[in-house]
Amino acid sequence: MRRTSTTPVASTTPSKTHYATQMVPLAARIVAAVHDDGPDELREALGRALAVTPAAGVDPYVTLTVILAAMVDPARSPQQLLAWTGPLGGVDAVTPPPPSTVDIGADRARLDPRVVEFCVDGLIPASRLRPRERAEAVRILSERGFQVPEIAGKLGVTIRTVQRLRAAARQQNGSVAA
Repeated sequence: MRRTSTTPVASTTPSKTHYATQMVPLAARIVAAVHDDGPDELREALGRALAVTPAAGVDPYVTLTVILAAMVDPARSPQQLLAWTGPLGGVDAVTPPPPSTVDIGADRARLDPRVVEFCVDGLIPASRLRPRERAEAVRILSERGFQVPEIAGKLGVTIRTVQRLRAAARQQNGSVAA
């Protein structure tokens, strides 16, 4: 007679409570980067927060927004809350354009260029990107002169995935070198 294990299998997706708890110190680091550091530290802090695997069915952007909002002192005026923007380049530095919708072939897909750049910079893994964003990351690294094995290593994907994405891009518009 075969015995079966009764040990529960650990889930790789955290519970909502665990995820929210993980996000609090990361959100605090974002606040510190905004107030005390510069754009590079802010970019890194955002990348770290977005690299955390969210709970099932949870939008990481909404979660991060709500946690950051909870950290704001409601007694402060808008002028007080925006006073820190001067060293970063003023209000324009903190009001970037929204993510664009890019037409890729006949398919219209949402492409968040900020997430792609976070991935290209090594701040979040390619596994967190949508398929079109992953293809864009491969395109950017290819244009920057990275070879297939380097791209695969940098993005944490297989060489075959990089080759497939480059071939699909070449087929669509011929803009990616082999």
